[in-house]
Amino acid sequence: MLKKRMAGIVSAAVLTIAYGIVRYPLFEWHGMKEFPLYLWGIGMIVIVVAGFIRGTKVLPFLTLAGYVIGFAAGAVFQYDYGEGLNNLWIIWMWCFLVSILLGLVWEIALRKKRTNPS
Repeated sequence: MLKKRMAGIVSAAVLTIAYGIVRYPLFEWHGMKEFPLYLWGIGMIVIVVAGFIRGTKVLPFLTLAGYVIGFAAGAVFQYDYGEGLNNLWIIWMWCFLVSILLGLVWEIALRKKRTNPS
């Protein structure tokens, strides 16, 4: 039972560590107080449902990857509009959501392959 849920446990732990790193030590870099928490909350909901309740393996890891890679992509490709405005949060959010959707599609494909082997 624990082995089946290990992807969710590891993903939840690493996502929480990533949130702590992004929110506090890197705050001066991005200046966002609530947005990292909102994405962390969405990520935790996805990981709990997919990893703990459903026991999937791919979706929790892609959710974690979307959070971390999305922040990195946003930091690299952001555009500063001046007066404290930039688009880091938009890039981060879309990378995160696309990663979750890719994980969902991947899990559905794996489930179909398991139930309908050719």
